[in-house]
Amino acid sequence: MKICIPVTGPQGLDALLQPDFTAAEHILIYNLASGEHRTFSRDGETEQEADEEPIAIDAVLCADMHPQVLRAFSAQGIQVFATEAETVAQALQALQ
Repeated sequence: MKICIPVTGPQGLDALLQPDFTAAEHILIYNLASGEHRTFSRDGETEQEADEEPIAIDAVLCADMHPQVLRAFSAQGIQVFATEAETVAQALQALQ
């Protein structure tokens, strides 16, 4: 399962969660099966190469989300989980 987590910066598992999904400047994608993760930036500074395929996600883990965004994810079959954790590591631990 690949999980999308909005974060405040590129600090990996130590990154603080961005409370509002749509305000996130960075997104961390975590592969629950392998433990691998990558951070992507809204300003275009990413680790992803231009020729790579887009990353499909299975779930979103965040503290707050606008209802329209929630409906859009749900319509695509993407699960949305709420968390009150402060860091990615804490949120993932609570999810598991």
